[in-house]
Amino acid sequence: MEQVGGSLTMTSNLSSTPTPTSTGPGPGADPARGGAGADPARKGPGAGAARGPTAGDPSPARSLHLLSVVTPEGVLLEFRAAGVGSRMLAVAIDLLIQGMALMAVIFITVAMSLAGGETAAIVSVVVLLFLVIYGYPALSEMFWDGKTIGKQILGIRVITTEGGPVAFRHCAIRAMLSTFDFWIPTPGGLVALTSVLVTKRSQRLGDLAAGTIVVRQPSVRPSPVFFAPAYGAESLSAVLDTSALGTHQYSTVREYLLRAGDLVPEHAL
Repeated sequence: MEQVGGSLTMTSNLSSTPTPTSTGPGPGADPARGGAGADPARKGPGAGAARGPTAGDPSPARSLHLLSVVTPEGVLLEFRAAGVGSRMLAVAIDLLIQGMALMAVIFITVAMSLAGGETAAIVSVVVLLFLVIYGYPALSEMFWDGKTIGKQILGIRVITTEGGPVAFRHCAIRAMLSTFDFWIPTPGGLVALTSVLVTKRSQRLGDLAAGTIVVRQPSVRPSPVFFAPAYGAESLSAVLDTSALGTHQYSTVREYLLRAGDLVPEHAL
């Protein structure tokens, strides 16, 4: 949120908060109040029928690739689901990286065994194997906004089913259940592929247990939205300091301002 010439400008932070792909009209375009930019076709009792995540393009193809998430604050967010191909390629890249790391683990273990430290070699290999197989994906997603190297290359990331960033417990559950998704009972990821294809939100078993979904990263930053200060509050907006707003508070204020024109008066405050 920035102050520009007596008005407020708000843009969304894509790196830390998921950005909805569609938002409601601004206060000046409220059909119910007949303001500037009102659409006569949307007046009347059925005016709200066109609202929704697929109102702009109700085609089945678009609906199949969109994930709608309602936050605890009641804000509708819309994400584009990651495709099966992108997810498989991301997994393949991560497996390649893990395979290279495992080769290094074997080399270290052999070197320690030859040096006479067999007990130390066994302990080291167990710890290093755990870190490579489970620690790499869990720690990468936790500290890198839901991404591993493979996901970063393919432009996808993991978020919670509420649209928020993943925490350690989400990442740990996904990593631990990857064994059943990709290796047990059938190697090659058949269980994960089947689960992704049959579930509504394209979730593998790890996603279902952790409460996460995999989405595409937004490719472009949305244009700034300008909000004129309320009548009589011009002097207040001139000295308003929004630097103390956190990401969660910022998103809530932005969504409210974007949807304020669509709220009935008794629900607007």
